Amino acid sequence: MPDASAALPFGDVAFYDNLLPATRAGRYWVTVTHELPDGVRSGAPFSAVQEFLVEAPQFALDASDILSMHPPRGATGLFAEQLPHLVFREPSLPWERRVGGDARTPWLALLVLTEDELDGGGREEGGGTGVVTARIRDFLAPEPGVLKPAVVPDGEVDPDTACRYIRLPADRFAALMPRREELRFLAHCRRSGVGDKAAQNLNTEGLVSVVAANRFPAHPPDGASPVKNIVHLVSVEGLEDWLVERPDFAGGTSVALLSLASWSFQCVRDHAVDFQGLVEGLRGGADQEPDALWLRLPPPAAATADPDPAALEVSNRLSQGFVPLAWHTRTGETAFAWYRGPLTPVQPAPLTKPGSLTKPGPLLTADAAIIYQQRFGMFDLSLAAAWEAGRTAALSDKDFARRLLAFRRWAMSYVDGLRERLDAVGPPARSEGAALADGRSAQERLLSVLDAGLVDRIGGLGARLLTGTETAPRPSGGDAPAADPQAAVRDLLENPAVQEMIEAIVSEDAQGLASWLARLTLFHPLPFNLLVADERMLPAESLRFFRVDANWVDALVDGALSLGLESSRQTVFNALTRGVLGRLARKAAQDLRRQATGVEPVGASVGPDGDGQTISGLLLRSALVSGWPTLSVQPYAGDQPVKILRMDHLSPTVLLVLFAGIPDRIEIAEPQEGFRFGVDGSGTATSRRLEGAIGEQVGGQVPVYDAHGRETRQMRDRTSRVLNLAPGGAGLVRTLGDALASAGAPAGGPLEPAQFALQMIKSPEAIVFHCQIP
Repeated sequence: MPDASAALPFGDVAFYDNLLPATRAGRYWVTVTHELPDGVRSGAPFSAVQEFLVEAPQFALDASDILSMHPPRGATGLFAEQLPHLVFREPSLPWERRVGGDARTPWLALLVLTEDELDGGGREEGGGTGVVTARIRDFLAPEPGVLKPAVVPDGEVDPDTACRYIRLPADRFAALMPRREELRFLAHCRRSGVGDKAAQNLNTEGLVSVVAANRFPAHPPDGASPVKNIVHLVSVEGLEDWLVERPDFAGGTSVALLSLASWSFQCVRDHAVDFQGLVEGLRGGADQEPDALWLRLPPPAAATADPDPAALEVSNRLSQGFVPLAWHTRTGETAFAWYRGPLTPVQPAPLTKPGSLTKPGPLLTADAAIIYQQRFGMFDLSLAAAWEAGRTAALSDKDFARRLLAFRRWAMSYVDGLRERLDAVGPPARSEGAALADGRSAQERLLSVLDAGLVDRIGGLGARLLTGTETAPRPSGGDAPAADPQAAVRDLLENPAVQEMIEAIVSEDAQGLASWLARLTLFHPLPFNLLVADERMLPAESLRFFRVDANWVDALVDGALSLGLESSRQTVFNALTRGVLGRLARKAAQDLRRQATGVEPVGASVGPDGDGQTISGLLLRSALVSGWPTLSVQPYAGDQPVKILRMDHLSPTVLLVLFAGIPDRIEIAEPQEGFRFGVDGSGTATSRRLEGAIGEQVGGQVPVYDAHGRETRQMRDRTSRVLNLAPGGAGLVRTLGDALASAGAPAGGPLEPAQFALQMIKSPEAIVFHCQIP
């Protein structure tokens, strides 16, 4: 049982032999007996029997059980020296059914085949993997010449349910299938962090299980066409008697195997389409300019020595991330205007919004966000589009609209009540003011919405009484309270402790609003064309970096909070609470990824503000996203990791990552749980320490596989491409253990599955991008 209690360092991975379930699949009975003392009752004791069933997959797997596969489905690449493998979400899945008498033996195996090795060939059924679909009862029914697994369906399995299977010629089965004692060395558990991966309902402890093949893929000679390889995940339950070196098939000519998953890939002798080649392609050639990775349209042709002002303006706009888009005006005209989404290659200057209070207020309409460039007669509709996007998102969510209007009604009712209380202050004003200052029921509700503008409307006397700085006489007749109320109130509101209390009080009633706004500010409900307005900004097989425009995000939030503003009083109140809600939303945004992944994100926020306003990120559009769905993205500032705010697949081939601040370097790597198995280009494995500096190379290389078929090495024969593990004999397991012992790094006995996996992994490919975000 893996100990997953201690946190792993960022980017590390741990290996475990297995994760045995507490109870295996099958029928169980609980018997309870109650015996009474002698003489109280004669006859048999009271007893009851309760039957229960523990279920586990048997004839089929849900597609969601498989986290990733390597090589990826439909991929074409240099896979000749890699052992295909599957990664499962459930860490105990390979051991949930019993095979033979050893609980450590998995019930799953991975076969690598070519089309001519299947009995009947790789027919197009099942995507060209040669599977046959039939009812479970028909699959298990005797058939002349075909050997079937000795499997009894679990009690809840409907025998008329469909299953999928393949048939192998008996001699091929004997040559390719793992031996019973080899199976447990082809499955193990891994544990890695989930903080550098896209949210995909991963195990919160980072545990997964892995099943690897025992055979290298078929590959073409240099320069020849790719070779198709077919991989099947098969059940070995009920096949135990034939998983030996010389099985007795009793006259059977073929063996039927349940296929729980299957896929195919093409193997070539060119590395340009494997992980390393794809990632290197993102970087571009040596002649590519460093700023070519910004999210923006390709720059126009170089300008002349004396460029036209309009051409220069276009060039500058494009370099700043703007896109010219068609615009249909309200008057029916068709023109074009500039648009820039929230993901920009530059840092825009803070926008000064118009406001009628003592400080700028929020944008109340989309028209208020339109920017006109008088020199060229052009409009910039970026912020207007953001405002409309926020309002549209809010209108589409009835729950948010209800929460927003209820919050306003609640808060304004408390303001009204407090105004009445302040107006009624009598002679013992100081004591009454102290009570207001010390009490929570009135002052907390006041502070939740206080702003200099609102307090001006409440009146100066009450404000000074609230701070306890003045005792006022009871007004007589129509005398008004003392004038000039603002100084004491501003002193109160500028106090940092008071500001913290304001946020704490509002958060009790505005947490739902803040969480929704946090998702909005990280662009969850927005369509992709608002983020990337032109496909040429993010072409196929590209990586683009950006900085998030705080002005755009502010306009987005202004649009969302514009609902229900039906009077000047509501408009004023919206302006007074806008800043507090914005700060709460930024704080909530820091917690969204923890809620999505179930673990606390690694790293901290970095940037000049520290309150979550500085956000940067990247967009990746590549076959890497679909081929390696748990791709690792690790941002760093110096030696410290930077917190990831969001990391999601926007489509099968597009990945969006948002960072809390600006990292100085970003590492993109194969996922830790998806380490490739195999050998290096010369067919050798690396001996790695099992204690102390675990994983560190020690000793020399161990010859394992000759891709040219000239030497047998650690294979069953020199042309089969099937590993000879033979843990109890002179196979690869013992050979690797002996190599460690001769290097002075003994394993303390025969290698176990996790130790064997460590020797057979190929280090994950990774590439580092040094961030150019200013």
